[in-house]
Amino acid sequence: MSELVLVIEDDEDIREIVCELLDVRGYDVVAARSARLGMSILEAGLRPALILLDLRMAGFNGVDFRRAQLANPALRRIPVVVMTADAELLAAHPDLAWDGVLKKPLVAETVITCVADAVRRST
Repeated sequence: MSELVLVIEDDEDIREIVCELLDVRGYDVVAARSARLGMSILEAGLRPALILLDLRMAGFNGVDFRRAQLANPALRRIPVVVMTADAELLAAHPDLAWDGVLKKPLVAETVITCVADAVRRST
C-alpha cells in the first residue's frame, strides 16, 4: 500500500511537477490549488500520511492553514513539510513546528528524500 500525500500549492506548474514526481515514486497524491481547498479536503475526511504545503499564498496562506490544522484535534498529528523561498516568513513562525522545510526552487531528489523521511517518521 502506498502512502497518501496532500500537495497544497497555488502555482500550477510547481503543483503538477511535485505531484508527478511523487506519483512516479509510488505515492498516492491529492492536490489542492489553495490552502483553503486543502483544509476543506482534510475536513471532509482525507487523512494523508503527509502534507506538502506552500507557505506563501494569497488570502488563507500556509501559516493560516497550519494554525487551523494545529487547532483541530483530528488534524494536528498529520505532519506538514513546508515549501518556500521566503526564509523571513518561515523564521517569523517558529511556533508552527514544521515537520520539514523544502527551500524553493525545489530539487527533485531533495523533495523525494524529505517526503520519504517525513512519511517514515509519521508511520
